[in-house]
Amino acid sequence: MHRVAYEVSDKEIFCVIFNVILFFGISFFLYFSIKEKSKTIVKIILVFLLVENLIYTISMIKSYNDIVIAYKNGDYIEIEGMVRNYYHLRGDYEKFTLNGVKFECSGGNYGYCKNGRESLVSGYGRYLRIRYIPGKRRNTIVYIEQLLPEERPYD
Repeated sequence: MHRVAYEVSDKEIFCVIFNVILFFGISFFLYFSIKEKSKTIVKIILVFLLVENLIYTISMIKSYNDIVIAYKNGDYIEIEGMVRNYYHLRGDYEKFTLNGVKFECSGGNYGYCKNGRESLVSGYGRYLRIRYIPGKRRNTIVYIEQLLPEERPYD
């Protein structure tokens, strides 16, 4: 019997959308409620923050499309094997190889990250099946399945 330890979710985009709506709402409220004296400086700051939030939103939607939608469409690579060269630095940073493929997990928009919980990949010799989206800078893990000894293929 296998155990799915992690799978990327569609629900993550709703958190992003909620934060964006909340930020835009607060910004517009502040923009129209500021007194006339300090309006110019505050308006400039708020416009800057709105532009920054718009860039962030576009980046998050692009990441969602590149990772979550790609996974849902089956555009991923699946490998399995023993965790090797596991390394944990500070915080949520993890680094390891699986079947010769290198992974670095240190947060990001979507995909697996330790996020203060117990590592799902830690320990040499842990046998996993991983689905990932290959990237220019790093491979993004979208699925982790722990295979028990009776399910492991032996050569």
